[in-house]
Amino acid sequence: MGIDYPIMLAAMAPDVSDPRLVAAVSEAGGIGVLACADKSPDEMRDLVKETQKLTGKPFGIDVGLPIKAKNFSTDYRKALELANLPKDHVIFRDGFMDEHDIPYDDDTSHATPGMSSIAAYKLSYELGQQQVRAILDLKPTVFVSALGDPSFMVDDAHAAGIKVMSVVGKTKDAMRVGNGGVDAVIATGTAAGGPSGEVDGTVLIPAVAEAVAPTPVVAGGGVTNGRSLAGMLALGAIGAWVGSRFIASRECSVPDWYKDKLVEATDTS
Repeated sequence: MGIDYPIMLAAMAPDVSDPRLVAAVSEAGGIGVLACADKSPDEMRDLVKETQKLTGKPFGIDVGLPIKAKNFSTDYRKALELANLPKDHVIFRDGFMDEHDIPYDDDTSHATPGMSSIAAYKLSYELGQQQVRAILDLKPTVFVSALGDPSFMVDDAHAAGIKVMSVVGKTKDAMRVGNGGVDAVIATGTAAGGPSGEVDGTVLIPAVAEAVAPTPVVAGGGVTNGRSLAGMLALGAIGAWVGSRFIASRECSVPDWYKDKLVEATDTS
């Protein structure tokens, strides 16, 4: 991909892995990946243009792919059902939001306090199709599927000069996307933020590496320094998918108080 170090900026949404942070990682020799799960095609184009103003280095785009889920809904309560939240939790939260006049705000692409992450994004079958067409038009160095199997678009992406990667949390999912022709599998264990697997990375990474060989594996979850990166490489990965560690960088747009808490956190925080 034309990078100096085996480090990818994990696409943290909404708006954490933005053009400034993406460009900074790419300029430093890794590869930044824009978080575009909740973005319209026009918003994606604007983010790409802004990133290109900041760097001439390779970078990628990440979205979820509810392409096959034609019944996927952004309705707030249906989204909660998809998130498998306990019924008592939903009742309490709805009551709290109603009591304090907090809107459910189904029409916004940004989170409203109290909403689950899946309900915070305007994901839909139609948006997914539009995003895929935009990605093929924008031609980033790499496309990462945060959720969903990108196999259906691999041939078109390769024809456009785009590498395709897919985030998985299980060996069986890794085998499916590997057989679908992705250029690399991003395996995320329990230490990963956002969508992650239920298996510890020290078990998952070597299992996935063996299952999908010779397809390369990128490891996500708990990579914070050179030692943890070296550990992932020893387990069979070719690089790391790093998210939370980059939040504590100057180029990240999250508030300083959050960065301070992140740096101060211990292993049990």
